[in-house]
Parts: sequence; C-alpha cells; structure tokens
Amino acid sequence: MTNRYLFLVALLLCLPLPAGAQNQIPWKSNFKDALAAAKQENKPLLICVNMDNDVANDRMVKEHYRDAKIVAKTSEFVCLFMSKFRHGETEEGQCQRCGHISCNDHVKIERDVRKALFETNNVVAPQHIFLTPDGKLLKSKLYFLTKDELLSLLDSVLRELFPDRFVEKKEEEKPKAEQADKSEEEKSKDGEGEEAKQPETIADFKELILASEDKMEIKELARTLIKRKDEKEAGETVAVLLASQEATKVQVCGILLAYGFKGNKAGVAQVLPFLTHKEGIFRSHAAVALEDIGVGESLKPLLTQLKREKEDGVRKNLVRAIGASLKKKSKSQKTLEKLLRDKSKLVQRNAAIALGHCKRGGKAEKLLLSMAFTRRGGG
Repeated sequence: MTNRYLFLVALLLCLPLPAGAQNQIPWKSNFKDALAAAKQENKPLLICVNMDNDVANDRMVKEHYRDAKIVAKTSEFVCLFMSKFRHGETEEGQCQRCGHISCNDHVKIERDVRKALFETNNVVAPQHIFLTPDGKLLKSKLYFLTKDELLSLLDSVLRELFPDRFVEKKEEEKPKAEQADKSEEEKSKDGEGEEAKQPETIADFKELILASEDKMEIKELARTLIKRKDEKEAGETVAVLLASQEATKVQVCGILLAYGFKGNKAGVAQVLPFLTHKEGIFRSHAAVALEDIGVGESLKPLLTQLKREKEDGVRKNLVRAIGASLKKKSKSQKTLEKLLRDKSKLVQRNAAIALGHCKRGGKAEKLLLSMAFTRRGGG
C-alpha cells in the first residue's frame, strides 16, 4: 500500500460527515406540529433556544446536541430548535448548523415560540424550555450547561411529569441489568433464573440507600419512603438516616433532594438544619430542596443565610430558593433585584431566574429584559 494511498485514506477519515449523517437530535419542523405530537405521544416538549457568534451557543450545537447519550435521552421528548439566524443548507435542504430541518423552519419556529411564550423580541440564549404534553410552560433553564447537567435536567423533567413511570422503569430495568452482568458463579449462588428482589419493606429501602453512591437513585428511594404517608415509620426512617453518621455525603445530599417536591411543607423542618451546615455541599443541596418545595415558610431562613453565605456556588442556589418561596407581592423581591448587580455573574444570572417567579410586569420584568439585552449567551 503506497504512502500516497495511506495519506488519502487518513484524509478521508478526518473529513467531517455531512449534517444528515451525524448523530443529532431529530428536530420537529414547526411549533404547531410539535405541540400536537407532544399531546398525542404524551411527551414533554423541549425547545432549544440558540444564537450565532457565541461560544456557549456554538458548543451546545456542535457538542451537546450531537452527543449520543443526549440524543438518546431526547427521544423521550418532542424537540424544537429555535434560532433567528440563517446558516445555509446542505444538498438535502437541511440547516448546516442544526441539521434535520431547514433554516426557514427554525426561523419560523423562533417567531412562533417567541410570540407564544415570551411576548418580547429579546430572548436569552442558550436556553432550554420545557412544556408539558398539553402545552403548558413547565420550566426553563438559562445559559450554558455541561453535558451531564443537561442530561440531569432532562431526567428531572421526566421525573417531575412521570414519577410513577420513572420509578416503575427503574425497578424493572435495573435488576435485569444487574442480573445480566453477573458471572455464572454468582448466578448459581442466587439460584438460576431467580429475579432480583424488589424493595418492599422499609428495611429493604434503607439497605439500598446505604448501599448506593448514586445521588439520584438515593433521591428516588428516599422519596418513595417519604411519600408513604400511611406509614409513619417510613418517614421517620429517612429522617433518622439524614441525621445519622451512617450516611455518606452523597447519601445525605440525595436524601435532602428527596424532600424537595412541590408544597412539601413537612420536609422544610428536615431540610432547614442543613442550610447552616459547616459543609457547603450540604447548604447547597438544602437550598435546592427548598427551591423545589417553594413555600413561604422557607423565606426568612433563606434570607438570613444569604446574608452570611460566602460561597458563590451556594449563594446562587439560595437566590433561586428565595425566588421560589416568594409570594407574588413581597418586600423581599427587592433583595433579588439588588442581586442583579452582584459582583458574581453566577449570582446575577440566578437572581434573574428567581425573579421569574415574581408577578409579570413592573420593575422585575424591566430588569429581566435589561439582562436579556446585555447578556446574550454566556457560560
């Protein structure tokens, strides 16, 4: 084989694949059809807001939306790509930037979505917006995410919308995967063909929680116990685990997140002691849980901790939790408005998100629009 031939083969392998051949999210071509598909298939709608000439936005398109794990996970969503910029098209008529759809498609999607959801010409990008299967706004996440953060966000939306289905899927699939990985020797010990035992008793759940170092798995196991309201011992077991020396840091963080579901006032008392913990990782997860609970009882301790908190990573979660705990009209809203001028950009951005919980119109909305004008993209 000649050197020239080897050179040509190497050159061919290095050439980028055409857009249609690359692993990428299968975008829907218009907003109306996407809404109809989401309702018919009972799937959440994911809208990816993107813009040109920005590092964060470019990475989302080139890396994240072509990542095999992310593409696989988005099969559980109906997906739209939203951009007002044109990028030229392939011979197949696909946009060279996003693939699957044309530039005309994503430009029209941008207009339609902006008109339906934003009522403004200035939309922050990158941004990920989620609608329920019946088309109602569920949540949005501003600015750049790592691949793991995006995967975690997608999972959190599915858990929120389909908690029973997710738990059922996890219980059914995990033992099968574990069984498949066992050696013949292990199978003979367990009994050939015998299925792994599902957690049923409180002791089963406790054993699995203490054996796991997967934060999201711990969260689901603990939350299942917390929601067994007819069994007082189930909730007490989780509370004891949270306070014990038995649990690792990961397990404590997972249990804290387990308390974080909408309106769980009873969980506030369990989470609050960790808001002032000496470990920043616990303070941070406690704030996330209180944000998810979103009740007024959390507001005063959150404001108090915000005044003394030094770590920006914790402060930004405190800010988000404050926004979720505010009533529509509150003097504490001014605290968030001041934080839009904070020295930490991380805190600024999360203050903007937190203000989204406040009533539309007035000073809060003007400040949000101001940030949309001045902070396009960003990490």
